[in-house]
Amino acid sequence: MGNAIDSRRRKFGVICLAVPAAMLILGQTAFKSSLDGAAFLVYWFICFLFTLAAMFIALLDIRSVQRQSREETRELLQKTLGEIERQRSEGPSDRQ
Repeated sequence: MGNAIDSRRRKFGVICLAVPAAMLILGQTAFKSSLDGAAFLVYWFICFLFTLAAMFIALLDIRSVQRQSREETRELLQKTLGEIERQRSEGPSDRQ
């Protein structure tokens, strides 16, 4: 299942989504009149960076989930093949 690294990555991803969402709301309401010139560019650039960070973290999470799924599938296949081999070596039984 999940581990501490996955949990931390997902929490960081949520933060990286919440910050630009809050910045968007604040930038379009409370700060709209005070953002001009360089402040406008810096503010929205920071929002953009948090958005890119959230996308990057999501891609890392996708890779992690794919890797974990691949490992679990491989383990299940090995376990199943081992069980089949064990049943074969035990000989025929009264199975129907």
